Amino acid sequence: MSLIGGYYSFERNKRDTQEIYECVKAYRCLSNERRDDDEVVVYEHPCGHLFAKRKKGIRSLVSACRDKQQNLFISLGFLTQHDWQDWDFEQGALKPQEHYREDYADRLTRAEGQFIAVYVNDRSQALHIVNDRFGARPLYYSVTDDGFYFCSNLFFLTRLCGRPIELDPIGLLQMYLFGNTEGPHTHLRNMERLSPATHLTIRDGAIQKQVYWTMKFEPDFGLDPKAHAEVTFFQLQKSVRFCARLSPRTLLPLSGGLDSRIIAACLPSDSAIPAATMVMQKPYFDAQYAVASEVARALGLRHSTYSIAPIISQKAEDLIRLCGGISPLQHSAKSAQGPFDQYDLFLDGGPGGDMKGSSVLNMYYALPEKREEILSKFITPRYFIDTLRA
Repeated sequence: MSLIGGYYSFERNKRDTQEIYECVKAYRCLSNERRDDDEVVVYEHPCGHLFAKRKKGIRSLVSACRDKQQNLFISLGFLTQHDWQDWDFEQGALKPQEHYREDYADRLTRAEGQFIAVYVNDRSQALHIVNDRFGARPLYYSVTDDGFYFCSNLFFLTRLCGRPIELDPIGLLQMYLFGNTEGPHTHLRNMERLSPATHLTIRDGAIQKQVYWTMKFEPDFGLDPKAHAEVTFFQLQKSVRFCARLSPRTLLPLSGGLDSRIIAACLPSDSAIPAATMVMQKPYFDAQYAVASEVARALGLRHSTYSIAPIISQKAEDLIRLCGGISPLQHSAKSAQGPFDQYDLFLDGGPGGDMKGSSVLNMYYALPEKREEILSKFITPRYFIDTLRA
């Protein structure tokens, strides 16, 4: 599994490069992950280090480069500034440049794709972090007295900055309500997530954040709905077909819901990408999974079904009742339960496979007689901890 990260020391108290290398090399993103096929890159800059970890021989979507002027660039995800002429499909990485100009970070704000990009200019000694417009690839950061630490992997970030792991009850509650934490929140204290469409700059110890793009509501009353729908679907189809080319080890998680059905319909007719459905032994999900099987049959997709282990299903009823849907549980369970370690990329309904759909609050919350039960049974740190352990 790939990750990128680094730190910026306000007092320029840099760590030993070999120490950073060994720490990144030893970390396992997954419990059953092999280390012998890891490739680790560590770059030193005037105020700290950048690092990247990727698997050898696969399209890791990690780019890392130091140019002749000692400027540094690393990224995770896919991006382009020149209609994909600057993307290496064979390597699954951005083609390195001979010289990264001082305004390169500003140019990244105009890039297309799903990415986190980090650029350090050696002359100005400024560190820039830019993510895509929707924040599809998460980047987490923590500010301490001595520096700014960041990483695409939240738990490795706790090791990098040396903070103890402390659960944040607000972040945990948001995860169970929406399937995600909201805004910059995470489920850990003192750890934040970079907001979408952000250009963060650190120069001379000062941190600046700039939101470079926002979605605007600009209704066009003269719009032809049919023509616009056709254009929108064409662009979605174009995007899905591009993603399908990124790696031969791609899987379509097909739940039977609207999002995954549309993604399946956008695949090329000659696509060999298989589909997989996670199954919970509950009768009220039978119809949805029957739809998934029918969609796969109609489109000629190879389709497999995997069951969620009973120990997870026991907690499911309470969580589904609270959240009004399976989404928060299903997406947490699928990585642990399915044989997904053989795939590099998931083609699901969320950008980058990271933004899962939120759920409307269930009517269960509106029942006055259930208020005390909710407060005592669910809204307690002990329940969250027990559920996470399960």
